[in-house]
Order: sequence, then structure tokens, then C-alpha cells
Amino acid sequence: MQHAFPRRFWLVLLASAVGMVALLLRWLESGLPPQALESGPAEEVRPQLPAVSRAAAGYVAARQVPPVAAVEKALAGQLTSQQARRVADWIRQLDAAADAGARDELLEDARSYEDSEVLVEIVLHQMHRADAEERVEALQKIVGISGLSQIKAFVRGIDDPDSEVRSASMQFVRDQQPDARIPVFEYGLGSADPSLRAGCFLELTRENCKAAIPALMRALALDDPGIRQQAAEQLSLRLADTRTSPFRDASEALQWWEANSGRYDERMYRVD
Repeated sequence: MQHAFPRRFWLVLLASAVGMVALLLRWLESGLPPQALESGPAEEVRPQLPAVSRAAAGYVAARQVPPVAAVEKALAGQLTSQQARRVADWIRQLDAAADAGARDELLEDARSYEDSEVLVEIVLHQMHRADAEERVEALQKIVGISGLSQIKAFVRGIDDPDSEVRSASMQFVRDQQPDARIPVFEYGLGSADPSLRAGCFLELTRENCKAAIPALMRALALDDPGIRQQAAEQLSLRLADTRTSPFRDASEALQWWEANSGRYDERMYRVD
């Protein structure tokens, strides 16, 4: 005797067929085998950075050399918990401000009342604004302040994807103290912008002080042959009274300087 299949059986069979068709269609669209579509751990969803930040990230990736020690130290600086709370409060106000003019007024208030570490973090937040003019105005707020925390904002400025921001940053850096501007100029030697590299090197050649010598020596390791040659010429001129032969490379130059730097004072006058 032939038994009829229950209605439930046919429904299950129909649902399975529909599922197989859907899976086959997904496979054909994606080009992946069916097993690659099986469920697994959810992919991490990363927040999208502002457009300026993504462009800057690509620009920084094109750098020829890593940050110098003074820049790395500035970038690694940590805020106290109290400073971090103040930064967060300023950022909330900036993000709630009606327009660029209101944000600029808030930055002026921050410059008047906050210490350099907090101000720099606020400026760094403003460097994510899409408008290049706002980024320039933000950087201008740290011109003349004390403390090496400003280095991290200026290196962000000379790595900006907008040439006007990079140019303004260079101008602002010139007004800083040597212990801030020399590391920034050396950092700029690794820029993806040839004109900025040349400008930073020119600024280093104008530094008639002992602190600029290691920067010129490290320039001997750059991929830019023009800067390498000019760095070698500068070192030959500045060290002519103690060194007659050219350095083979940056490593030899720095080793020599470690042994002989004590023969010069801060203005590069011989003292031995």
C-alpha cells in the first residue's frame, strides 16, 4: 500500500530548495565557495575617520624616514586624568559650536586659560576639520607657547594633505624655540612633498647651533640624493677645523659626533 507523504514533509522540502537556490545565487554574485558564506565571528566594524584624517594617513605613509627621537617623545606624551577631562570638555564645546567663528573664539579662550599640553590636544582635534583655513587657524593658536608638546601639532601640520596648511605650518615653526623647531624641521626631511623637504633642510642650514649637527648628519641617510649631498657639504664647512675627510654615511658621522661634540660650545665655537 502506497502512503502519501505528510504535508509537513513537502513544506520542509520546499523551504530547503529555496534556501539552496538563495545560497547558489549568493555564491555566483560573490565568487566565493559556499562554505565561505557560512556563519562565523562577526567582522569588526571600525569607525570611519574624517576625510582629512584618511588623506593625512596616506600622506604620512609616504614618509621616507621615521620620526626623530624628539618627535617620538612628544607623540608619546601622556595627559593626566584631570587634563584629559578638560580636553574632553573643550572638544564637546567645539563640536557643538554653531560655526567656524564660534570654534575660533573657543580656541582663543583655551589659549588664554589652558596649559600647553591641553591646548595642543585641542588643536589636534581641530586638525580633523575639513576646512583647511580652520586647520591653519587652529595651528596658529600654539605659536609662541612653551613646552615641547607643541611638536606633535606642528608635525601633524607639515604632514597635512593640503599644501597651504603645510606652508603655514612651516611659517609657524620658524617662530618657535630651537628645541621645538629643529626636531620638526628634521621630521620634515622625510616628507612626501619635495618642496617641503627642501624647505626644512634650508631651515636646518640656518640653525647655527650645536643641536642642528646631528640632524644634518642623519640627513646623510635620506633617499633624496640632493639633500644628502648638501648635508655632506654643510658638515664639511661646519666641522672643517676638526674633520678633514668626508663621512661615509650617517652612522659614521653620528659616531664621530658622539666622540667629538664636546669640542664645541652651543654656538659651534671650538672650546678645546
